[in-house]
Amino acid sequence: MMKRCIAISIMLISSYCTCTHAQSNERTRALIDQLGNGSWLERDLASNELLNLDKDQGHEISLEELEQYLMDPTLSLEARTRLAGVCLARFLKYPKGGLGVSFGSITPGAIEVQPINNDERFPATAMLNPGDAIALIGDTMLIDSFDLRAQILSRVPGETLPATVLRNGEYLQMDLPLGSLEQLTGAARLDKPLAWRALELRWARKGIVLETPDVIGQKINTTQWMNAAFGDAIPPSPRSPKGRLTAAIVGGAHQIVTTGLTRSRRVQLWESVSNFKQKLFENRTVLLRNQVSLLKANRTVYEHQLANLEAGSSEHSIHEEYVRLVTNQIEELEKQLDQYQAIKDVERNP
Repeated sequence: MMKRCIAISIMLISSYCTCTHAQSNERTRALIDQLGNGSWLERDLASNELLNLDKDQGHEISLEELEQYLMDPTLSLEARTRLAGVCLARFLKYPKGGLGVSFGSITPGAIEVQPINNDERFPATAMLNPGDAIALIGDTMLIDSFDLRAQILSRVPGETLPATVLRNGEYLQMDLPLGSLEQLTGAARLDKPLAWRALELRWARKGIVLETPDVIGQKINTTQWMNAAFGDAIPPSPRSPKGRLTAAIVGGAHQIVTTGLTRSRRVQLWESVSNFKQKLFENRTVLLRNQVSLLKANRTVYEHQLANLEAGSSEHSIHEEYVRLVTNQIEELEKQLDQYQAIKDVERNP
């Protein structure tokens, strides 16, 4: 009799769990559909309720389940964007990996790490030496510590980080096991840009690709920018009221704002066409130098790998060709840098 009661209890619990899960899926699907409602208020209510589903034990939903809906082809761009925001909020509370290191000197392709001493909660600290530098995660070259932190945080405790580590001039392949970020004392604050980047990396490994619309157009040339800013490339009148902008580009938004706006710390002024050209060359020069640094770091890694490959093998030939192509690209970029410098010298000494 006792065994029969236990069996009935198990069946009832199983039935309840199945029913609750089905109700949760139905409720979630209804809210996802509501994100495409014609009423802005209804769409906003759906977003807020999705954010709070985990607080209602009757309709709890995991980050993984929410992510499954991201690739729904019936979602509008707005609905998918709202859902991505819900995923980000859930991700901020999600368990995240920790490597157990601080950062030393940082250059593209060589992020120096200083491991915590003898901490069993972070097994990778026993594998890394002080002064080791992490060059790649998988096949992705690291540009700075932001890249490395995002790669770590995109994984959960217990996962491994497939790293290429530079130690005493040699590149080593390591699978670094991750501990928990929550147990890492003095960890830097997880801000929104870093969380977004970590979530994007997580999605990339899962095969989730979000549409990125072209909101300001492509292939805008210098003349078009100047015409947009100054109108027929005519500089602003010196008699314009002080504290007003003729034209500016909003920092972070990359959008032209014209006439009648008061000055702000978030805008970059173009007081004349020559000022615009100067800023253009300066920004382009910085971009080119960063590209050259990254390519040189990438080439160094492949040159070290090339030395360990059997000459004449197909993999050796692929690496050799890659090094040649990267070298050619570096030379082209350095020629552009020389041209910009020549133009800058002429403008300084006309």
